[in-house]
Amino acid sequence: MLLSLPRRSANHWEEHMRANQTEYLFSVNTRTPPTMTVDSGEEFTVEVRGAFDDIEDISAVPTPFTPACDGHPLAPITGPIVVRGAKPGDVVAIDLIELTPFGSGKSAILRDFGVLRREFPEPMAVSSKVRDGRAWFGGRIPLP
Repeated sequence: MLLSLPRRSANHWEEHMRANQTEYLFSVNTRTPPTMTVDSGEEFTVEVRGAFDDIEDISAVPTPFTPACDGHPLAPITGPIVVRGAKPGDVVAIDLIELTPFGSGKSAILRDFGVLRREFPEPMAVSSKVRDGRAWFGGRIPLP
């Protein structure tokens, strides 16, 4: 099943869910209810959005780790996912059976943030198409 954070309905969890911005959390804590519960050994699929999927103007994103950024959707989270029978302190091993990237990804330089903040004072974003199993930065540089 594809998992995002669905709105609760009469069916509660539907077998197939498509992700959209309203179905994601942007912060979690110990009181956050689970998005789904799985059995130990169960295979399931999780669909995860990129941080800048719905950002059209990168200059509108506030500087990370500042009060202006509190609550801003920079890092969508799919979860928490509960493993039935696991208790606090238990180690849970996860086998990633398959990773399937979407058709493109985005790299961003944010205002006053990161190691290149002096070289690139203005925010910018670069889309990288995925083809042949690699992301192509700027269309020219393959990334594994």
